[in-house]
Amino acid sequence: ILNDQRRAFSDQYHNMLLSSLDSYVMVDGRNDVTAYDCVDASDLKHMPCILVSSKDQQDNEAEYYRTIYGIQSEILFATNLDVARLMVTARQGYMPIDMSRDDSLRNDTMRYIPLHRHGKPIRHNYCAFWKVDNQQNYIDEFADTLKAQFMNQ
Repeated sequence: ILNDQRRAFSDQYHNMLLSSLDSYVMVDGRNDVTAYDCVDASDLKHMPCILVSSKDQQDNEAEYYRTIYGIQSEILFATNLDVARLMVTARQGYMPIDMSRDDSLRNDTMRYIPLHRHGKPIRHNYCAFWKVDNQQNYIDEFADTLKAQFMNQ
């Protein structure tokens, strides 16, 4: 499984950290928030938060972002990243996004401000997981190859 880490690691799985990315908020370049060097989720409670989620996962996503990121504002949902970007461009709110400093998602019309919680940067881990009792040789080789690819990014 390739996924972001949302819970403590389980000892029933091998847990391989592939990447750790900084969290930012994506806002339209004309938004007043662009004047800040960083923002806390509490600073954004007056603006809707835009999340990408399927209908059946909206409650889970909202709870996760409220608990982990400290989101206090109204939450709007988009069906995909393109729709979410359009919503941000239309100044309907901000979107939390994890990325590296040189991420290809950056462009001239959007601004990316580091997102903090209680004054500290939020970092998000991305991992590969597989069951401990699954000891097939190709899994270890695949995991090593996958980690090498992430390290080259």
